[in-house]
Amino acid sequence: APHRLIERFKTLLESSYHIAGDVQFYADKLFVTPSYLNTVTKRVLGQKVGVLIRERRLLEAKRMLAITTMDIQEIAFFLGYNELAYFSHFFKKHVAVSPSMFRNSNLHMS
Repeated sequence: APHRLIERFKTLLESSYHIAGDVQFYADKLFVTPSYLNTVTKRVLGQKVGVLIRERRLLEAKRMLAITTMDIQEIAFFLGYNELAYFSHFFKKHVAVSPSMFRNSNLHMS
């Protein structure tokens, strides 16, 4: 049962990472408690749900910054951030550079 839950979580994450960033959303959709979902993902995948959501959102942000011409504000909005400043802070905190610096460094590498 835990592995089935993980597969359902992964599928849900892929379809919803851009609209929901909180553990409660995923737990509700999977009909489990946030605590149980965290316990299972930690045991099976080695990480808590919040980390998995954050990593998926960061991966998509990096991909979009590197290969699209969308404005950073459009990317932030697509990923569920209503405030550009919050998205920029989130991105810089986890990637160590601002979204614009990340995009510029990728343009020079292409």
